[in-house]
Amino acid sequence: MAASGTGAAKRSFWLVYAAKGLMIGVLMAVAGNFLAVVTGTAPLPWILTGILTGVIILASGRLLSARTIAGARTLAKVAPRLLPSRRLPSKGELEFVNR
Repeated sequence: MAASGTGAAKRSFWLVYAAKGLMIGVLMAVAGNFLAVVTGTAPLPWILTGILTGVIILASGRLLSARTIAGARTLAKVAPRLLPSRRLPSKGELEFVNR
């Protein structure tokens, strides 16, 4: 990817979601057509479900932002304060609690 915050980085991030959305949408439409033949139902709802799934993935990729270097550094500074401590109790603390 290009440097963080550039238009090229954002475009490449969106293109990944676009490719995923198109692949999953087409795959679900084809699988839906197969399921419609096997189950004897109308293929249109199955195909529309595949297309709608692809559109949802495309839209979410467009709305999500790419993680930049500055954002990752800020998250690294803030996350320890937001997340609970993962310190394990010492043997002495466990003995005190078990009494």
